[in-house]
Amino acid sequence: MNRKQESKRSMFIVVEEFVQNSDASVLALMPNFNSEYQDFVTALNDLRAASEDQLYNRTGARVEKELLQTAMVDLSMNIASRIRAYAYDSGNWFLFRKVNKSRSSIAKMKDSLSMDYCQMVHDEGTALLASLGAYGVVAQDLTDLQAAITVYMEWLPKPRTAIVDRRVQTELVSQYLGVCSAKVAAMDVHVKMLEWSHPEFYERYTFSRKLVTPGYRKLSLRGTITNEMGEALAGAVVRIGSLGVSKRSTGNGNYEFKSLPAGVYNVSFELQGYETHTQPVAIVANERTDVNVQLHEGVSMRIAS
Repeated sequence: MNRKQESKRSMFIVVEEFVQNSDASVLALMPNFNSEYQDFVTALNDLRAASEDQLYNRTGARVEKELLQTAMVDLSMNIASRIRAYAYDSGNWFLFRKVNKSRSSIAKMKDSLSMDYCQMVHDEGTALLASLGAYGVVAQDLTDLQAAITVYMEWLPKPRTAIVDRRVQTELVSQYLGVCSAKVAAMDVHVKMLEWSHPEFYERYTFSRKLVTPGYRKLSLRGTITNEMGEALAGAVVRIGSLGVSKRSTGNGNYEFKSLPAGVYNVSFELQGYETHTQPVAIVANERTDVNVQLHEGVSMRIAS
């Protein structure tokens, strides 16, 4: 997934968590909301699976190919070193030069060339097996090498196939993102019903729907804190309890956090004379989350400095 898609998925995860932890009696006030939500959860789970497959197809095929190549080259180098010693002792300098390759040079060869070298070592070893016994080469060594070559040869086309599979997974990611977006939009319509009758629920849901935007420098989270009149609130404490960090808003009501670890955190906004506001916020690596908050006048509270 690209950054924009990852931002959307992070928002969807926050929405899912919010609804899961919401009062069932409030959710029951919205006809068809649960049906839309269940479809949303299904699509989100499909999105998770497609994203995991996308990640595997990007790296898994390459990693497995490298492991198979390593096994093949290691077996061939063991036999090649013994053929090399035999060639030296017998004065067969053509054979000596033919097998005299370092492991690093074989590993750097293109896929098919490294396989060709290993096959050559196998074939030379088979032809000289009777003479190589004294050098520690047995028939089983050659059988094992041929098996490794065969497995590697069968695997060679798979990274190319994985590219096609990755494209399919990428299309599925876009498809499931679209379904999630459509279901959340439908949920939005139902939640709008509760804007006046259940303002706290409506506000918290709305905040959970906020998208993160691309980050700049090391900023992870920023925003502005205002009162109900839209006036900036200075000195408000923004606290992320699970990380043990907090900031105070500036004279313009602004706050910011840098270099926060990725995750979903409950962030509280506190100011004496105002009700404390707490909401879940998703932090994505290398991106910035913007959260603007409006505090409502309420019971005064004392905030530790």
